[in-house]
Amino acid sequence: MNSVSKSTGIINCNRSGSDIYDDVQEIAIEDITRQFENMIESSGTFNGWALSVKDSTRLIKVLSSRERIIKSSFKFQLKQNFSDFKSVPKIRVHQNITRDRHSLKLIGVDLAAEYKTLELIIVGCEESYSDFYALACQRLQHCVQRTHVSEAENPVHVKRLCEAFQCSLDALNLDSQFQIALYRLFSHFVIDNLGLTYEKIDQCLLSNNIQPDLHISAAESATLNPTTKAQIQIDSLTKKGKQDELEVTKKIASPVKTKLSETVKPKEQPEPQLCQNINKEPLPLEAINHAVQIQKGDWVKIIQNSRAKMAKVVWKSADCSLFIFVDNTGNRIRELNGDQLNKQIEDGSINLIANSSIGSNKANCSFVQPFMGQ
Repeated sequence: MNSVSKSTGIINCNRSGSDIYDDVQEIAIEDITRQFENMIESSGTFNGWALSVKDSTRLIKVLSSRERIIKSSFKFQLKQNFSDFKSVPKIRVHQNITRDRHSLKLIGVDLAAEYKTLELIIVGCEESYSDFYALACQRLQHCVQRTHVSEAENPVHVKRLCEAFQCSLDALNLDSQFQIALYRLFSHFVIDNLGLTYEKIDQCLLSNNIQPDLHISAAESATLNPTTKAQIQIDSLTKKGKQDELEVTKKIASPVKTKLSETVKPKEQPEPQLCQNINKEPLPLEAINHAVQIQKGDWVKIIQNSRAKMAKVVWKSADCSLFIFVDNTGNRIRELNGDQLNKQIEDGSINLIANSSIGSNKANCSFVQPFMGQ
């Protein structure tokens, strides 16, 4: 029986928790390794390097020439994650993510930039799969009969996967600009495709009756399974007729300082003369600081090249210096600071969408890909 059939098979009451844990390990390593191999094979098609053509070509060649060593190291680290969780582990939390690469004596090492890139990958993924990480950790802990396990020790947690990837790159001795470029590649091909793997793991644990009373929230379940009704509702929103979109845009374009989270209530039709006065003397949009008002989880419509695309705010820094937007499939499509966001709202290239206009959909988008920008 292969790993997929195991994850959806009939409950076998004679199987031990250790057997089920091994099933989960097989599912995770098989799926994630396959995504990792696809990452290397498809690196030539990746357009998110943020490097010169010469440097990106060089990096692709390095990745291809060291493919066997990189894959072997990554797979070893994945197995080590499961081994550590099953026993009383060494102190591995943040060990690799914050380790001092200056010890390699490379001239072009910028640890702050590297850490920021990894942090963005981790934050986005943790937000999308917070319930899964917590419940999977409890169930795996139950399988191996361990106590006092932290959520971050989960062997398929995004932190552990990023650490595994970091270790696999050690032999390359790269400067930070290349290291960060490979983090982007890893985020795009591996992290952005974890949903199906996580769903298989969840189903494996449930089908084997491992703490079946624990449930992932409906919103996060939609993220694990992108074909759900909630996801379809988002897709259908982007296909609405121009008239529906125009009505929503008119409501949001109102310069009245209301919170974006408030429901837009229908108002009585004003007298024609009043409409003329409103049209002649609109309140200035410049007076509104939209960057302060917009919150993580809010939806916007981004207009680019005469095409409209729905996007969700998945990251907002406390000082409004960074906003990250992803589309309905979780792919990063824009990254702005507060001033840029206000300007694009004012010139109409971004339209704010009221929560009421997206109905009951609360499905989280998948994790973000760092530093893709506009």
